Amino acid sequence: MKKFIKKAFNVSGYEIRRRVIDPKYEPRDSFLQQKALLGAVTDPLIFDVGANVGEVTGEYRRLFPNAIIYAFEPFPESFRRLQTTFASDRRVHPHQLGFAARAGTVPFNVNSDAVTNSLLMTDAVGSSFWGINIFGYNSADRGRDRDRRCFLPD
Repeated sequence: MKKFIKKAFNVSGYEIRRRVIDPKYEPRDSFLQQKALLGAVTDPLIFDVGANVGEVTGEYRRLFPNAIIYAFEPFPESFRRLQTTFASDRRVHPHQLGFAARAGTVPFNVNSDAVTNSLLMTDAVGSSFWGINIFGYNSADRGRDRDRRCFLPD
């Protein structure tokens, strides 16, 4: 099966190989693991989908100073902070839209902590993880916001 998969990808112009991660990198640090996996690639093209205010985008800029980063965030308040943070960075391109299973507009779930906003329905179990009342700003909002633009990648 392994040979079949490799051959199928090779025919399409791709190569699959196992990469040994450098043991000096902390296994729990996913950013350093990604840097190790990319090896000599110093200028990757990065998509930060659900960028929120840009914390992950900033970490990618630190690790890959030559990267081009497209940061997507549909929530207006978070997007404004993302846009302001990277306003002078020509290699970061913020876009106020989200990704979904189809193009168009869909309901956007707004929670009391913007980092948990999502196109997916909010589950009450999330409160046990986040330690907050995760649902909307008040009972009238109850986790719903205006429809947001969503994008279906080809």
